[in-house]
This record gives sequence, structure tokens and C-alpha cells, in this order.
Amino acid sequence: MDGSGKIAVIGGKDCVLAFRAVGADVFAETEPFKVRETLKRLRRENYSVILIAEEQAAEARDLIKRLNEDAYPVVLPIPGGSGAAGAGLAALRENMIRATGADLL
Repeated sequence: MDGSGKIAVIGGKDCVLAFRAVGADVFAETEPFKVRETLKRLRRENYSVILIAEEQAAEARDLIKRLNEDAYPVVLPIPGGSGAAGAGLAALRENMIRATGADLL
């Protein structure tokens, strides 16, 4: 799958709206089933980067792990409306270890 340069953001309304101003496509989804379906659709539509609020990422962790096995899309958790829970840093650490074989963070 090729990256198209398209960026999407998934999360609660309070989390995603600011990203619209910088040109990202936003999806105000919080229900686990809808979040998972949106992730699958964005993959089919060749999005390069998907930012997802940590709360929603926690509900779709297995699917996100499968999506991140391919080069695209890159799915990254971001702090949601309730603040950071550390999932973004944990995902970054895991990807760094996978890429370099060492924990550089």
C-alpha cells in the first residue's frame, strides 16, 4: 500500500476539531465499533498517517498493531480530551525498539 500524504485524526470532538484547521480529515468517533470501522476504511482509502486519541486507541489496540505492520498507514496515538495517558510514548518506544533493536528513549 502506498502512502497518499493524507492525514486523518480520530477521537472525540474536543480532540479532533483543531486538526481540521491544519488540513487533516477529522472523524469524531468514540464508540469502539465505529472507531474500528473508521480505521479500516481509512486504510482502504490509502491514508498515510492516522492520529488517534489515546482513549480510542486503547479500544482498538489489536487492530492498530496489525495496521502498523505495514509501511502505511502509520497509526499514532495522541493525547485526547482527558490529557495524555502515555500510550503515545509507549507506541513510539515500541517502534524505536522494533526499528533499531534498542530502547533509545
